[in-house]
Amino acid sequence: MEEVTGKIRVLHDSEGVVLIYKEQFKTHFEQVERYKMLVEELVNEPILEDKDIKDED
Repeated sequence: MEEVTGKIRVLHDSEGVVLIYKEQFKTHFEQVERYKMLVEELVNEPILEDKDIKDED
């Protein structure tokens, strides 16, 4: 999994109360990586020639 360097880790309000913690995003980043892999597989899948196409010449 890609490291979350440079991304949001913790967001505090003006009193220092934690509003968002980086672990809340863990499943999101895992899903994003899965979708990236799926898209890569689809892009790299060869397009098969349709056997039903007939040349009319």
